[in-house]
Amino acid sequence: MLINTVILFLRDGLPIFLMLVLLLLINNQLALGRQWLYGGIAGGIAGSILLVSQVDVVASTLEGTGLEWFYSLGYIFIYLGILLALYAQYTRHTRLWSALTGLLLLAVLTLHSSNFLVYITGYWSQSNTLKPQLIGIVLGLGILLSISILVFFALEFSDRQLYAFTSSWLTLFFGAGQLLQASKLLLQIDMLPGQSPLWDSNHLLDESSGMGHFFTALFGYDASPSFIQVSIYLAAVILPISYLLLAEANKRKVNQKEELL
Repeated sequence: MLINTVILFLRDGLPIFLMLVLLLLINNQLALGRQWLYGGIAGGIAGSILLVSQVDVVASTLEGTGLEWFYSLGYIFIYLGILLALYAQYTRHTRLWSALTGLLLLAVLTLHSSNFLVYITGYWSQSNTLKPQLIGIVLGLGILLSISILVFFALEFSDRQLYAFTSSWLTLFFGAGQLLQASKLLLQIDMLPGQSPLWDSNHLLDESSGMGHFFTALFGYDASPSFIQVSIYLAAVILPISYLLLAEANKRKVNQKEELL
């Protein structure tokens, strides 16, 4: 029970904490307020409670695939929301940024904390599991807070001293990882063609290990991805980067023309 609770924190809690860290770092760069933070947390908690209360109804829809569709669309929404939020950062559209970050936090909390709530409520009434469960919660929260603080200060240093957009690029990779989670669920319900894995890197980095959970939460690490999953991930990263590079090139051309005039 103790180990299961800690693992659950790493699997479902780490994406929430990492998303929060990345959004706070970019928000600090934009020197904006944090009103979105409180609204996103409150909405996410309410959303996760609502999802848990209606999980049987959702699961029974669409011929028993309702839950997979709900989570898949949620992960896709997170990816698209991250793209728009990074666009808002790039264009300094502060209102759009604040609205999107609140929605992103709401979505991440709803999707990732609902599994934890199901687990807790399922075992809370069993007195023999209460003590190890509480210890696991304390240990899990301690681990998540420690990782989040280390990541926050490491990225803040990198943003200030090494490369100003380190947090932004990592946020893009985080979004691509969420899209990869959607592809896994769509594969389960045969909405994407099943294929053999291109490789298996579990012998290098086991998905179920501590570092495996960390890289899965941050980058969407998959030890045995199929061709279509690799294609989705690469497209999710390369297309936004290509757009940014083209936008930067066009901006330089416009600036050069203005200087000549």
